[in-house]
Amino acid sequence: MKSICLVMGLVSLALISGRVAAVTQQQFDSTMTLIDSSQFTEALESIHALRKADSTDPEAYVLYVNFYYKKSMQSYLRIDRERFEGDQSISIFDSLGDTVGYMGDYQGFNFDTLGIGTAILKQGIESYPDRLDMRLGLAYVSNQAGLSAEMADALNALLNQQMI
Repeated sequence: MKSICLVMGLVSLALISGRVAAVTQQQFDSTMTLIDSSQFTEALESIHALRKADSTDPEAYVLYVNFYYKKSMQSYLRIDRERFEGDQSISIFDSLGDTVGYMGDYQGFNFDTLGIGTAILKQGIESYPDRLDMRLGLAYVSNQAGLSAEMADALNALLNQQMI
């Protein structure tokens, strides 16, 4: 009987102090594992299921931006006459043994796909303005994609945010 009262008291305290998160750490981690391993169909199904269970859970926004960030990554083959700065490249030689160019790959982004994720994250920031991880995540994603102006905007918004 005492244990039932204790459990009911803890549940009441949790409900009074805030809602119970629908996305557990285990669910979040397993979905992130799917995203990290590029299992996009399964990851999106997991996110949709979590979102259906609680459409207001802030962790869903975080999962969405991670999903679209990873999905937007693309490798490109590059051939040029100039050596790539900071990139590893293979020299291309002509029949006389002279270097005529360089070939290598680089990581880029599909900005349409990335834009879907950042738009969802911005909705999350509007709904949960005190979530610093979302604001920093937007700055990080923008920086990684080479979007300097968007990164600066995200950091300025973070600095101008008045936290309670």
